[in-house]
Amino acid sequence: MKTNKLTAAAVAAVTAFAPLFSGGLTASAKTPRQRPVYPTWVPKDFESALEFSNTYGNTRVEGQFVCFVLRRGVDTSAAKGYLACFPPYTCSYDSKVMSRCTDEFYYAVDEPWENDRVFEVIVFCTSSVGTFHLTFESAEEGIKQYTFDVDDDFNVTETDKYSWLPDCEKEFDEFRRQNGEVSVRGNNVIFCLEDNMGEGARWVHHSTEWARYVEHIRDVDCSARSELIKNDAVTKTIELYKGVKDGNEKLTATYMDASSEDGEVYKTLTADCEVFDDAKSVLLAGQTRITVVDKDTGEPFSDEILANHPFTFGTDVRIGRMYTGPVFVVKRNPQYIDGELAELFYSADSFDFLCSDQPEITKHENGALDLLFRTDLNITGDVNKDGVFGIADAVCLQNWLLNGKTDEYFDWKAADLCIDNKLDIFDLVMLRKKLTKTGTAAQVSKGNEPVLVVETAASWKQQQDILVYDASGTAHHVYKSDGNAAYGDYDEPTVEENVPIIEFGSDGWYEELEDIISKPYSLYAKLKLDEEMLSQTIELSRRAEEISSENWLETQPHWLDGSTMTIYLVNKVDSGETHLAKLCTLLASDSCLDNAEVQDYVRELLKKGAVDYPYLDMELETYLKYAKNKSEAPEKVTNVTA
Repeated sequence: MKTNKLTAAAVAAVTAFAPLFSGGLTASAKTPRQRPVYPTWVPKDFESALEFSNTYGNTRVEGQFVCFVLRRGVDTSAAKGYLACFPPYTCSYDSKVMSRCTDEFYYAVDEPWENDRVFEVIVFCTSSVGTFHLTFESAEEGIKQYTFDVDDDFNVTETDKYSWLPDCEKEFDEFRRQNGEVSVRGNNVIFCLEDNMGEGARWVHHSTEWARYVEHIRDVDCSARSELIKNDAVTKTIELYKGVKDGNEKLTATYMDASSEDGEVYKTLTADCEVFDDAKSVLLAGQTRITVVDKDTGEPFSDEILANHPFTFGTDVRIGRMYTGPVFVVKRNPQYIDGELAELFYSADSFDFLCSDQPEITKHENGALDLLFRTDLNITGDVNKDGVFGIADAVCLQNWLLNGKTDEYFDWKAADLCIDNKLDIFDLVMLRKKLTKTGTAAQVSKGNEPVLVVETAASWKQQQDILVYDASGTAHHVYKSDGNAAYGDYDEPTVEENVPIIEFGSDGWYEELEDIISKPYSLYAKLKLDEEMLSQTIELSRRAEEISSENWLETQPHWLDGSTMTIYLVNKVDSGETHLAKLCTLLASDSCLDNAEVQDYVRELLKKGAVDYPYLDMELETYLKYAKNKSEAPEKVTNVTA
């Protein structure tokens, strides 16, 4: 995240909103650029250059510096005592943006002409803001081009086309872990190949169309460097291909015995490639590409933005009597998913996306799937993490912009309303507009009132999972078991001891819900009611007393000793009286109010994934059809307020 303090040019914009805040505003001048300190990580001998090469490859970019460590050799035909490195190359660049600080050679032994292990270390430092182009060119290795952007703070970012391509063992291993042995990126196909020199095997490549649609671009040696070459050394290589014409081509890489043409096959990797969009894109068989763009501008959100503000959607999948509904979190753009999503989409009897912004879907002949979501990322504005969006959040952000001071709880992601991974005056302006759009400060402050509760509990009441939605649509979560309570997300919850099970309808139940909401660490970011569902929820919750007197449809339980999920509406009137209306019970037993309006509301609530069981709407639907069949329907009983 980048953080910019207020500048003089922005003071007028902030003071326009002064009535909203307490205290005046002052501006801090931009700090003059200091002469950068030469980084300690730049190699200073052969050993550190070797370590650098194995960790970062050819290039490391950090702050205001770019460091190249190039593997070189020694021309052994040269006279002893005269060092001639090869391959010879030319290096061209624009010195206005970055300047060359140092250029050093480091050798493996005292008499370097007796070996071919040499590193050349070149360091560049920023001189001004702009774009820096650099080219290395040699007869042996061809042309290698690099592009770097220097921002207003003189920090450097590599922006050339293949900046993502691994060129050392550490990057190779991480890339393979994230993407697999065969992957695509844009119109590139990437094979991550590994072999052992002592096995007597080799990789053999084949194409069904012989480079008609996909051609080989380059291979990159990512093997670990060492002063000594070992017979059992493991080599790691990237084979890079590029789509050149729309169509289908299947690439294979076979790892086999090198002693003969028809030797034993140890492993085969396949890339069934669909090239499309004028050869600008490639997808593998059964693969899904997910792209998320801004609904207003059509511009894709950057990886950095989605890493901090991920886009999430659920699914509702029906295959015969099987129901499932994986939830997908998009943190890269585009994001590729192998297998599961496309397979479910093509094989399902019914497939629905559980999200407010439905995707544009493109199907491909090789079973690949292309999803384009046009959306607005939901930035809560709850800067101080109290579960309420209000004036206190604006004050918290203002204090940080002015002097860097915040309370203990400060969520910069919730404050990044401009969605640009930095905090500045423009985020404060957007937050002020969001407050105005939401309503008055008094109205916003009601966001901490519970309006909807989803309780999943074991029949013996030793375990209880509670999801509480407040009047802002924000979800709060707590799981209780054996006197301990785990709040917030399941992955990294905050645990409290001696927290009793809530008995709904008994004394103090409403206050216990308020207590859950009041804990900043109870926030459950995975779920949130959209504006339409929130409006319906608040409207119905105000009628909780009336709804609780409706007739009740009930069947025999499925499992006498299983867990049940119960959905409640909650309301507290001005007099302080609280009301609880049970809408339905699912899982171990099925039951629901005999009220069409409530039933439609529950269907929509479940279909939109307001609970973590996306298939429950189907269970509800099946139950209602059964319960309303005159030949099988049980007698109606009067609902008892929980």
